[in-house]
Amino acid sequence: MVPTVLLMMAVLAILPPPSLAGLDNKGTKFVLGFMANAKGKGVASKDVQLFITTASETPATVRISNFPLMFYKIIKVTKGKVKIVNLNPKIRSSGILQSIKGIYIQANKEVSVYGVNLEWYSTEAYVALPVDVLGKEYYAVTYEKDAELMVIATEDGTDVSITLPKLAGKLVYQSVTYT
Repeated sequence: MVPTVLLMMAVLAILPPPSLAGLDNKGTKFVLGFMANAKGKGVASKDVQLFITTASETPATVRISNFPLMFYKIIKVTKGKVKIVNLNPKIRSSGILQSIKGIYIQANKEVSVYGVNLEWYSTEAYVALPVDVLGKEYYAVTYEKDAELMVIATEDGTDVSITLPKLAGKLVYQSVTYT
């Protein structure tokens, strides 16, 4: 009896809390974007790419858009295959300003989305998180002194607060410097 109880306690200790147990990178709605390349010279010339796949037994119809309509694409994704979608490099954010360059993805079945920036001197690749698993608190961790971050709202009227650590330098946004 004692070994069974210890085994159950050990299993329970490694399980995630119930509030986190169902979170994954599969979803039907995504809002994402690509940052500008701070080290590149001149205008961005290489595409950004989305890699989209599904585990669904039936094909997923995926709508990819940006408003104001820089593009609108509809693709079909099937189980076990990865569909690569090339996007115009102009979809990247540019400078320190508010812009409308977010990418909205909606699918009729759960899909997984990965983003890749092909620009020179970039090492940007990420797993996109669906809207239904997004939280309200994030950390930007970097070793660079002049680091960058991008905030993309999933709803109009979103308020954003940024707390800088005491040892941080400064934050510049829309020509205003915060310390």
